[in-house]
Amino acid sequence: MKKAGLRGRAPLTYVTAEPFLGQFGIGGLPGGEKLLRMFCKKEGIQTVTGVAMQERAPGKLRLADGQDLHYAYAMIVPPFTGQDVVAEVPGLADDKGFVPVRDTYQSLAHPEVYPVGVAAAVQVPWTTAILAVCVMDAGANGVMILADRMLPPRKFGVMIPRPQSHLAKLMFEKYFVWKSRHGYVRLP
Repeated sequence: MKKAGLRGRAPLTYVTAEPFLGQFGIGGLPGGEKLLRMFCKKEGIQTVTGVAMQERAPGKLRLADGQDLHYAYAMIVPPFTGQDVVAEVPGLADDKGFVPVRDTYQSLAHPEVYPVGVAAAVQVPWTTAILAVCVMDAGANGVMILADRMLPPRKFGVMIPRPQSHLAKLMFEKYFVWKSRHGYVRLP
């Protein structure tokens, strides 16, 4: 919007089914909701929380609560679900379309099936009590999250907004692409 010279001339609305800003699917963090409310207020972004999108029509989004949002441009991120072809096999997938697996990546229901990639419903590794570090983009800024564990219950969690966090994320992305292209998959 800023680059196009439209900042302040076009309304922005952020809609999420999450119960509050800063929930991020991980239960939120101390100060996260306040930080995001301040950011949205500073940038003039209206927020709608706790409601999913029901339907899209040309120039209009209908939310599950019956509210209509009119738009000229919309970016929609769908829920993360498994593939229909997997979900349609009786007894293979969970309710989200992912295949529950053993440590060997064999299907629990069909041991002869080995789901690959994101088709596998693996146990979430960040539920263990290890230091969790996450770096997120926030425009030209960035936010670093430090916590004793990524999912609640937590004893400690903090969000640190700094431009250096954005730079750290860009550097990690470049490193990850480099090591992947050159086959150094065992590097951290």
